[in-house]
Amino acid sequence: MQHLKHIKTFLFLFLSILVLSQNEPNILYLKAKINFKNLGKSPEIAFKTAKNIEKEAEALSPKNENAFLLALQTQCSYFEKKYDFKNLLDTSQHLESEAKNSQNKVYVAIAKEFQFKAYIFSDLKDKALLQLDEGLSILNTIPDQKDSLVINTKSNLFISYSNYYITIDKPRERLKYIKLAIQEHQNFNDKNYKKKLQYIDYSNLATVYDQLNKDSAKYYAQQSLALDKDYQLNDIKYSNYIILGKISKEEKDYAQALAYLKQAEKLKNNRNHLNTQELYEIIISIYNKLGDVHNQQQYQIKLDSLKINIVENQNKSLHKIISDKEQKIDLDNWKWLYLVIPIAIALIIYLALHKRKSEIEEHRDVISFQEPNKSEEYSKLIEMFKKGDLAFITYFNDVFPDFSKKLLDINPKIIQSDIEFCALLKLNIPTKDIVRYWNIAHRTVQNKKYIIRKKLAIPKEIDIYQWFNDL
Repeated sequence: MQHLKHIKTFLFLFLSILVLSQNEPNILYLKAKINFKNLGKSPEIAFKTAKNIEKEAEALSPKNENAFLLALQTQCSYFEKKYDFKNLLDTSQHLESEAKNSQNKVYVAIAKEFQFKAYIFSDLKDKALLQLDEGLSILNTIPDQKDSLVINTKSNLFISYSNYYITIDKPRERLKYIKLAIQEHQNFNDKNYKKKLQYIDYSNLATVYDQLNKDSAKYYAQQSLALDKDYQLNDIKYSNYIILGKISKEEKDYAQALAYLKQAEKLKNNRNHLNTQELYEIIISIYNKLGDVHNQQQYQIKLDSLKINIVENQNKSLHKIISDKEQKIDLDNWKWLYLVIPIAIALIIYLALHKRKSEIEEHRDVISFQEPNKSEEYSKLIEMFKKGDLAFITYFNDVFPDFSKKLLDINPKIIQSDIEFCALLKLNIPTKDIVRYWNIAHRTVQNKKYIIRKKLAIPKEIDIYQWFNDL
């Protein structure tokens, strides 16, 4: 009987090995997924394993695209954790290129989010925001919006939008995008996974409410910690401890504040440079309040070392960006001049004419903005726009009730931020005033107009303001 049991065990193992050997691509992808999840626990091992998986996937015939792209994503996440934004930019651009070659739109969007992080770290805010806009536009073209990877990637993009608004101090915009991410999470079917996401969502809400309402921030941070089922998401736990440490400090409970902050400090390999800098600054200020000069100096040394590391990585990242631009315009062979010179002359003529046209349009736009229809509703909308009133879009929808519907009829996938921008064009608000009152770069407004033209199929020859006037 025992002999028969051994024979059955042997046959089971033999058949398992046979099946696995015939299904090598799936096994490699499974290995890549497990390795990606291991990144939080053992980043160095996960990174080395990802490099090996990348080589194995490329060596297969045909190439295992899923394992290959996931291995690159793992490497991007590793460089992000290490503040190595030069390599993050390199690897994410490689990921984007490979994803485009394999026509995998989700991974193109994932690459765009990593590029956002590299650019925002280098304080290139306009370029960073453009990556998010492009990533979201790409995701919206995917037919299966209920696919788990699509849902996850879209929610991550919304969270990155929220992080962008940290840099320009717009907490209400941050809250809006966090709520969009939470809304996206509701599309998952797995109840256990949704509980894990709720743990993350509460932490994100705590971070946003830290700028808006301390009581709400404290509530959500505590709720998030209470939901932790050993998820091994130390970055989330870290964020919660930071929030509770800051609030305890404001309540002058310095012992409790230090307890929370020291808990956060223990969590290795799960902090970004901004959070770490904030952690050290809060601890330094507490020791200053307590008159503890020794510990204050120790943490000042840590903070100074961190800042040096940040500057070095920013320089590497910026050098990479500048180098890429230089390579694009580098003319390796003099014979290209025969092609370049006539193109350059034509371009100069075109830009001169285009500049003149833009000046005329801008002048007309300014006149239109300064001499509007004197209706009470219009005047109120302009005042709300200038003050940055959060109720602006609500009142606009009351004045123009069919406006959003008309845009959605043209393009059902147009997003809310695009509709809000279109509202400004409907009111004939010129570029310079959008730049001034929204506190964004002129280039950003021009890029946004270009995106709107594409999404709404507005012909180049039609003035965009006139198009919205006629809508």
